[in-house]
Amino acid sequence: MKKLIAIGLFIFSNIITFAQSTPPPPPSSNPPYYNAPRGKATKFKGGLMVSPSVTWLDANVDNSSINKIRSPNPHLGFSYGLVGDFFFNNNYGIGTGIRVTGFDESFDYYADANKAYYIGRTLHLQYLDIPITLKMRTNDVGYMKYFAQFGFMPAIKLSARADIDTVGVTNTNGLNVASSVNLLMLYSVVGLGAEYNLGGTTNLVFGITWYNGFTNIWNKAGNRTSTDPNVNSNFNTPAENIALNFGVLF
Repeated sequence: MKKLIAIGLFIFSNIITFAQSTPPPPPSSNPPYYNAPRGKATKFKGGLMVSPSVTWLDANVDNSSINKIRSPNPHLGFSYGLVGDFFFNNNYGIGTGIRVTGFDESFDYYADANKAYYIGRTLHLQYLDIPITLKMRTNDVGYMKYFAQFGFMPAIKLSARADIDTVGVTNTNGLNVASSVNLLMLYSVVGLGAEYNLGGTTNLVFGITWYNGFTNIWNKAGNRTSTDPNVNSNFNTPAENIALNFGVLF
């Protein structure tokens, strides 16, 4: 995944170099869209964004000789909210926003190395995300602008419930596990995308973003509870997701 992103960024950097050296088309070639100065920088643009995503856990344990853990399946997630871009000039600015994200994560925790006893959890999570990125954007290429963005995103827990399947114990669904889930998550953000001008200052936006979590969802205090007596090793559960972004900027 990281090699593919590196290759994509290399190709995109060449597109930026070419596009920034290419002047916008003369007004006479596209008269209906020159009511507003398309080639001129707008300091702030705000709008709406929705983002379906695929999420998964990069789960591991502190001591794999005692316990085992695996994350069996990726899950679908969904985000919606407000976005805003603050540009220093036509090509560089800060991208931010505020959005609500809901997603599921699951992992099976084996309380002994032979996998004789396991605890399966499916988490139903909701977070408030505040991405903050450096955004680099090309000049107009026809009706398009292309961009790349890099940064980080804190995410604040709004709710956390779990379906728990423990061998030899009655299954529990919809259990409130907020005390076992960390209040704050932190992600690195890498994204590529494009804007299509509809006329004036209104643009359609679409892109793809990789969010790489480097803090745990499940906290250390939640590893050992009265309902999980055989848990003997801390486990680590950073989350990752790839999102497709669709929105409109005004």
